[in-house]
Amino acid sequence: MQLAETPSREDIPPERGLRKPLAGVDLPLAAVLLVFAAIHLHYLDYVPNWDSGEYAECIIDRLRSPAGLPNLNCFGHPTIGYFVWLAIPQAFFPGSAAAIHLVNLGLGLLCVAAFHRLARSIVGTERRWDALTATACFAAMPVLNANLLAFTADTGVLLFFILFLDAHHRGRTGWALFLALCLVMSKEVGTLLYALTIACTLLVALLMRDGERLRELVRPRTWAIWALPVFAIVFFYAGGFGKGRGSEEGVWRGQGTKEILDAFFSLNIFSSGFRSQATGVFVLQFAWVMTAVVVLGGAWLLWRSRPWSLRTLPAEDRALLFLTLVLAGGFLLLTRTPRTFTHPRYTMHAAPVLVLVFAGVLSRLVSSLKARMVAGSALVALLLVSQFRTIDPVSRAAYGTWSFGRHPMLRMTSIGEEAGGYGLDALVYNYEFTHFHYLINEMLQSVRETPPDVFAAAPYANWRTLRWIDPATFTRALPGPGRTKARVVNFPLQNKAEPNDTASESFRLALFMAYPNFAELNDFTWIAKYYDTLQRNEIESDGYVLPVYALKRRSAP
Repeated sequence: MQLAETPSREDIPPERGLRKPLAGVDLPLAAVLLVFAAIHLHYLDYVPNWDSGEYAECIIDRLRSPAGLPNLNCFGHPTIGYFVWLAIPQAFFPGSAAAIHLVNLGLGLLCVAAFHRLARSIVGTERRWDALTATACFAAMPVLNANLLAFTADTGVLLFFILFLDAHHRGRTGWALFLALCLVMSKEVGTLLYALTIACTLLVALLMRDGERLRELVRPRTWAIWALPVFAIVFFYAGGFGKGRGSEEGVWRGQGTKEILDAFFSLNIFSSGFRSQATGVFVLQFAWVMTAVVVLGGAWLLWRSRPWSLRTLPAEDRALLFLTLVLAGGFLLLTRTPRTFTHPRYTMHAAPVLVLVFAGVLSRLVSSLKARMVAGSALVALLLVSQFRTIDPVSRAAYGTWSFGRHPMLRMTSIGEEAGGYGLDALVYNYEFTHFHYLINEMLQSVRETPPDVFAAAPYANWRTLRWIDPATFTRALPGPGRTKARVVNFPLQNKAEPNDTASESFRLALFMAYPNFAELNDFTWIAKYYDTLQRNEIESDGYVLPVYALKRRSAP
């Protein structure tokens, strides 16, 4: 390997190879966008479940309330900056999951294009294939794609963070301000990432002793503009917006200043929670490949580049320094905020920056374009396959696995030692979690003619999974016109009459869904005490299996 100090002729493909036959259209980038869109359109019929289903219901409920769009802050979070875009089509297509997915797809395509511009600024405008490979890696990252489909407030932070970074880097002040407002009003962590971006901008200017840039950054007009997004979040916590359902006040405000400060300033790198979050950013789904290149390759480049002179850094190296600071600072901030669980979505905002830094280091580390293309293409292929199957051996060794039918999935709660089976939202690291939706729909079709009195599952296993049913198709749905609420209870029953009591007469026929991610909580001993098993079926789809048990309550002795 040799250091690539200047672009070689092979790094500059012929213009006709990139922009033929449509002038002004980057055809390779268009191909990346097309594949990205095609994959998402394949899941257009997916109905959100778990936390995503909770947020979807909040949006729909807010539109029904007298306040309407202005009251789209859900569960104590400032979410109106993102949810307003998802809510607008719901006014015309109430209860439509497809409408939500299409809006997210549009925002996702904008992000891929913005990421491509950022990548070109890192690797240099001449190295178009390097920028394209980095963009393809970003567009294929399983965690990001899965969370675009199973959207939450964290998805909004991810989308608007990338868009804001691009606008800010290009000096588009107006757009950057608008996107920053959307960012900070997507969730609290958006404010932290916004402040981090501004702080890193100042730090790079200071390190490079760029007097002209510093004078521009410290002007009162500049600070007045930058303060507007901060004012928006302060206004939210002062009660200026409706908080939405599920919380009386902002989440962080409700936790108290001491708890928040303790979380920010107590760093234990050996704690299970920190290790779980670090693994989610730097190891999960082949991220360890990029991490190894950034750490080892970056160290080698720094050693070979001695003595260092920050004042003479070219524009691409300045951009790489800026994003390296954002990556390091972003990871620390994302792991310092108060957390209930260590779901991948809570730290996924660092992933796009990791890809950018990886692309920047690789383009400087390996001088051969062919070698870079082979390495980049291989990584893109692995990421694409990982969207649909859990194949990464390092991730499987780090987390352990459990069997979802014939397919292994990561035991995402193992490192953080969390309760809740093998995970619910923690499983949103690739598209395999969608099989719960399709299996439930197949199960519903199997009992459409003779539905049970009640559906049952282990405690917490059915969280926002089987909740609303469309009577016309007898499939899962979001709340909307004509939709009915499924009757689902926990087995063992909690805070309810026992099945042999007369109060539970309507539980005579039950269909127990033995969710495999909660295998340890499926209490068949309790079930056998009160119910006879009439039949056991395995609902199967593409090798993924959901066991279900038709149960009949025994007559009271």
